[in-house]
Order: sequence, then structure tokens, then C-alpha cells
Amino acid sequence: MKRLARVIAAVVTLLTFAQCSQNRQPASESAPTLVADTITYMVYVRPQDPSDEYEVAYTSHLDVDLLIDRIYDSVYKNGARAYDYFDGFEFTIDSLKSREIEDPRFSRDQVSVIQFTEEWRYDEKNMHFDKKVLKIHVAYGLKDEYGVTVANRPGFVIKMNN
Repeated sequence: MKRLARVIAAVVTLLTFAQCSQNRQPASESAPTLVADTITYMVYVRPQDPSDEYEVAYTSHLDVDLLIDRIYDSVYKNGARAYDYFDGFEFTIDSLKSREIEDPRFSRDQVSVIQFTEEWRYDEKNMHFDKKVLKIHVAYGLKDEYGVTVANRPGFVIKMNN
């Protein structure tokens, strides 16, 4: 009888632990860790050297013309504000359009680099990386006689709505 009582007590204990573990709340989701409150880097959106197969392949999956058109449209049609890279002066739509049309060095097809300023968060538990773009800077390529970009000229900066 004592043995039966112990077995029943053991079963009740196991069932109690099993029930407790089933009712346990899942561990709270880990919050991503801020690893960079601001980080700035350049992305070549057109090959700097058109004869370099790696650079051509590197940019081959980007519809650069669509991207550049959308960036300009965000200013011309959707109210984004474009600022001078050096002094922060805000371009008017007309002044940016005039520069684009009248100066071939600032035409859309000369855009070669987009510089991103971002905030980065990393969630190591879920292996998730979040990048929040804070601003973009459009730069135009300066080419040599062979069509190789030798430098990039600052264009304008757009601060993102976050």
C-alpha cells in the first residue's frame, strides 16, 4: 500500500511538473541590439571601370536607372527635400532641375555612388539584422578619357522620414 502511495505521489508530481512546463510562457523575444547609431558607407551603383568584369557583375542586379529616377521623383513629385552636401543648403526643386538639365556633370546618368547613413540593429538570437536608412547622398562620377570613374563629386543629400 505504501508502495502504491509512492507511485501515485510520483505520478502526481510528474504530471504537475509536466503541466507547469506546458503552461510556462515562452521566453520573451530578444530585442535587437543597437550596434551602430550611425554608420556611413558608399555603394557603387554603376561600375567605376566598365571594363572590370567584377564591377559589372557586382552592379548587374540593380536597376540603377529606376533607383535614380525614384530618388529624383521623391524630390520633384513627393516632397522630399534635397540638401547640398557641403553646406546643408536646401535646394529648391527648380534649382535642382536646372542643375540636372544645364550641367551634364550632374545628369542622372552620371550618378555613380549612393552613400548611405544608417542605424544598425542586430538580434543575435534570431539572427536578424535591421538597417534603418537615415539619409542618402547621391554622388556623380568624374571620368577620365577611358570612361573610368576617377573620383565622385558630391551631389545632394536626402534625409529619410523615419
